[in-house]
Amino acid sequence: MRPEEKIRQQEMKIMQLVEESCIAQTAGDSRMALTKAKEASYKERSLIRMQEQNGLGEHHNIDLTYAVSLNLKIVLFNLANQYAVNELYTEALNTYQTITKNRMFANAYRLKLNMGNIYLKQGHYQMAVKMYRMALDQVPSTQKNLRYYLKLVVPAALMIGTFQDKNNAQHCHGSAGRSGQNENGIFASTVAIQDDHLHKYEALKRKDAEYCILTAAKLIAPFVEDSLKEELLSLYVGYDWCVSAIKSSEYAQLAADLEINKAIMFLKQNQLAEAISTLKTFEKDTDIALNAATNLSFIYYLQGDYDTALRYSETVEQCKMPTADGFVNYGACLIATGQLDRAIHCGNINEPNYLAGLCLKRQGHYIEALSCFQRFSGSLALLPAVVCQVASLLELVGDSEAAADTYQQLLGLTPTDAKALQKLGELFDQEGDKQQAHHYHVDSFRYYPGNLSVIEWLGSYYIEMQVVEKALIYFEKAALMQPGEPKWNMMVAGCHRRSGNMHKALTLYQEIHR
Repeated sequence: MRPEEKIRQQEMKIMQLVEESCIAQTAGDSRMALTKAKEASYKERSLIRMQEQNGLGEHHNIDLTYAVSLNLKIVLFNLANQYAVNELYTEALNTYQTITKNRMFANAYRLKLNMGNIYLKQGHYQMAVKMYRMALDQVPSTQKNLRYYLKLVVPAALMIGTFQDKNNAQHCHGSAGRSGQNENGIFASTVAIQDDHLHKYEALKRKDAEYCILTAAKLIAPFVEDSLKEELLSLYVGYDWCVSAIKSSEYAQLAADLEINKAIMFLKQNQLAEAISTLKTFEKDTDIALNAATNLSFIYYLQGDYDTALRYSETVEQCKMPTADGFVNYGACLIATGQLDRAIHCGNINEPNYLAGLCLKRQGHYIEALSCFQRFSGSLALLPAVVCQVASLLELVGDSEAAADTYQQLLGLTPTDAKALQKLGELFDQEGDKQQAHHYHVDSFRYYPGNLSVIEWLGSYYIEMQVVEKALIYFEKAALMQPGEPKWNMMVAGCHRRSGNMHKALTLYQEIHR
């Protein structure tokens, strides 16, 4: 047999042993895997001698000894891995070192990473950090994931090492200078771990899980005890069961959120006493107290109990992380109790700015109020409530033209706003443009027929235009809406008199006189 064929067969046997070693490791037989790896290494050295004896040393398959292709299990690389699995760390490090010394090996940085892991297991943290940094310096810029991993591993190794150093320092009464290094290492590691992709993924999955749990609980709570005839009692039992089940799970922190949902469910069913009772249980719970207090202040505000509403809304000032809803309720309660100066300064976010503008408007400081509303920018500046206040203030400062333009902008946002249509009609009426004023008042009446101010203007307009029949229609509607108001019956009687129906007019005057 020719020497080349013997060498080729020897290479095939070596590769077969490497494959058997990998298979044994996969099966959990680490000792057998190491035995096969050693046998492959012995045969590989025999192969080199055979090539040298036959003058074929220069044709030795370098890839067979040093390649790191993920599809090719090579002798020394596999042997080093098996040493590491069997906790023969010194032999593993020597083998990895042998591979990395060969300059034809292009991916030495990956083995530096393996060596760093071994040093870390041995407790040689400085050597581990050194290997990780050498690997990081050699990793090409195209390997972004590996570089990111190494940037996380280095501070983590520093943290473990500094903890060890700290313990040693406590036993040996070391110098205080080391503690600063410890803090820097811990800080660097904490920042790196918080920015980890896995940490972010875990937070996202936990958020999704919490959403699913709360949604499922809200769906099934009203139907847990469907045999009960009273729906309110069924809600009590259902939510209590869900809260109990969540408290006994790893998502116990969601129980408070579910209690808040129970209170909101009572509100939707107009069960105010039950909602208040549920929310009051959170007064001593600092984590959820602000949410509960905000809802309580809103309930008492709707009931007209402004003092109690103010007492609960003041919780927002004591909270470390206040919410916009809390400041809005607080400001509304201050306005309701007449404390306008405090309401102006109750917050510095967008919603309280709106309240500050309302307070300034009530105090007659129209220019300051207008400036406050005009601070809104972007999509907030296009909120109908903000545009309406700007238009109203422009009207109050006497800039009718700008006010009309702003009301037109408001109609572009809410075309069916009867109040904006009425305001435009009044502005045109002040300018003497009766035709435009009539147009907008008619549109306002079409969208809201119950506005007596619009009805009165339209009736007066038709009387002025001597169209008494149409005026009579509007005044009769007003009389039906306020039958006890003599003003409208007088208007109706006047229309009959103008149209020549004296008998009807006389009858109405007599009824009013009685």
